[in-house]
Amino acid sequence: RYFWMAKWGEGLYRWDGARWDLFEPKNGFPSIYPIMLCVTPGPDGQQVLWASSYDRGLAYYTDERWRVLNTSTGLPANGIYTLLGSGGTKPTLWMGTRGGGLASLDLSGWYVVDSQSGLPSDEVNAFLESQDARGQNRFWIGTSRGLVRWEQGAWHLDDERSGLPQSHICSLLATRGQGGETTIWAGTLKGLAKREGTRWRHI
Repeated sequence: RYFWMAKWGEGLYRWDGARWDLFEPKNGFPSIYPIMLCVTPGPDGQQVLWASSYDRGLAYYTDERWRVLNTSTGLPANGIYTLLGSGGTKPTLWMGTRGGGLASLDLSGWYVVDSQSGLPSDEVNAFLESQDARGQNRFWIGTSRGLVRWEQGAWHLDDERSGLPQSHICSLLATRGQGGETTIWAGTLKGLAKREGTRWRHI
């Protein structure tokens, strides 16, 4: 087991219980500006570590070496703000990119959703999966120009007109109350908001 830490301006550190190892461009990791880490199951049953970067694409660590995916291999942008991995029989990795919209990677290849296909912005900063009162799954996407969710075959946008204090979404969280009800929280550049019904309240 290892402890991994992304450090801005230096690279990616790994702690094995006795010492720190630094991964940087000199030894295979592509950038000194890592942002987020994610683990998904690999095709052989082993876990795969993914690391996003601000400027050099997406790196993954297997067999004690780094491999890199970037715009030359189909990634819509080399800056990746956030990662979300889902398992199951068809592992998928979702990426919120810096200027390339929402991208997903699975065994069949790349899939991209951007402003031309309905997102309010090509900068995607946060993801969230939640369930409504009927048990239906909802997928939330926080962008620099509002919060969208895919529901009943269409995009639905929340922004200042819906009660959000600001449209630049930084983070998302779902909490569950004692009665089983789900509350959605959104962190923005102007504070925290809580979703109540179909409206947002600035906390």
